[in-house]
Amino acid sequence: MAAELMFAHALLRVECLDTPDGYRGSWLSRVFSDIDIERPLEKNEASIVERMTKQIRAKIRSKFGEENGNRIIAQALNVYAVHVNGQWVVSRLPEELETLLREKWMKIEIDNI
Repeated sequence: MAAELMFAHALLRVECLDTPDGYRGSWLSRVFSDIDIERPLEKNEASIVERMTKQIRAKIRSKFGEENGNRIIAQALNVYAVHVNGQWVVSRLPEELETLLREKWMKIEIDNI
């Protein structure tokens, strides 16, 4: 369970949403519904989360290049899932994000959670 908690924190940090409200409004709350996001991280866990966050960002930048990687991370912040009337609805991908991903031969499909 600690690994799932740390992974969720790392992804939320990449998305600039690492708060309990950010978690509750994220698709991560659906995928990792059993974690206690409000539990303070232990010192070693916080260190691991920091490294994981850097690794996620670095992987995106190495795949797409520094400039495009930064643009993809920024545009990904505009993709969200919201819980409406008992179901999760995912936003459309921003056009710039679709274009950047298509240029690298990546196809992204988002289904409702």
